[in-house]
Amino acid sequence: MNDIIGTIKLVLSEPTTCWSKLSKKTVNDALLYLVVIMAAYGVLAVLMMTLWAGPLGAGIGIVGVLGSLVFGLVMSLVAAWLYNVIIGFLGVKGEFKDAFRALAYGATPGMLLGWIPFIGILGSLWSLVLQVIGLKDLYGTDFVKVIIALVIEIVIFGVLSMILMMVFGAAFMGMLFAAGQA
Repeated sequence: MNDIIGTIKLVLSEPTTCWSKLSKKTVNDALLYLVVIMAAYGVLAVLMMTLWAGPLGAGIGIVGVLGSLVFGLVMSLVAAWLYNVIIGFLGVKGEFKDAFRALAYGATPGMLLGWIPFIGILGSLWSLVLQVIGLKDLYGTDFVKVIIALVIEIVIFGVLSMILMMVFGAAFMGMLFAAGQA
């Protein structure tokens, strides 16, 4: 636990120089770190939901935390893999572990502040900046290629999200129609 707290302090206090130290950590270290900060975010979010909506909020929050923890971990792995593929097409040499480290450690401010209404947006933006700096440093490339790769990745995820929403929306409407509700 001391290592995780030390990493949080490192990322928050040395956002531009921490990456050389973090590059020595394994993917498993980054995965454990991400699980812990996502779980901390989840606990804080449940507390906020409980304050806001009472016991019902706590129940919804707990179910949401468990689902988002699994979904968040899977999406983090997918995002790191996809980023690594895209940046490779831009002629930059790197490895999956570099992308995953940048995404995992860069998520720190978003996970620590994301549960606080309105302030969470600033934490998410700070995370994005940290991730861009981390990707630049860990891949040894320039900001332009990092930004291009991230924009391509966001577009891919956006298109896939729209397709999934259409498929699930059509399935839901089909179920309603079949049940005579539409």
